[in-house]
Amino acid sequence: MTSLTDTIRTLENAFVSGKRDNGDVYIYTRKESPEWINDAIRAIHGDMFPNDWHYAVAYRLAMEWQCLDPGDSDDMRDAARICADSMVIYPHDVAQWLAGNFCERCERMDSIRRDYETDADTMTLARMAMHDEITDIAGILISAIESESEQ
Repeated sequence: MTSLTDTIRTLENAFVSGKRDNGDVYIYTRKESPEWINDAIRAIHGDMFPNDWHYAVAYRLAMEWQCLDPGDSDDMRDAARICADSMVIYPHDVAQWLAGNFCERCERMDSIRRDYETDADTMTLARMAMHDEITDIAGILISAIESESEQ
């Protein structure tokens, strides 16, 4: 049985950065990453093509958890909520998230509007939807980490 801390370290170490011809830096996973990490990353992307934002969020969560040295998955969920709170502050970041997959993100915003029965403005809905997506990503990663730690 692998400890939670060791499993999180494995996740964090699976990420590397690359640089595109235009100078943009992006995050991706190593080819030799364990299968459980590749499965989690595929689950995060769902039916969509891989995108930089999902990788960046997964890496940021892994870094947060590594620094936290959580005792259990509840600690990880709390840290993920705090991380999500910090990621939805700046309009530029929210606009980049929204532009990443506009149709999918608008559907998520409509879902938030219906679920919370709110008439919030577009930026507030986008922030709520972005926060929701970050916590979904965290949930997928936490499940993968728990499964791997139990083996």
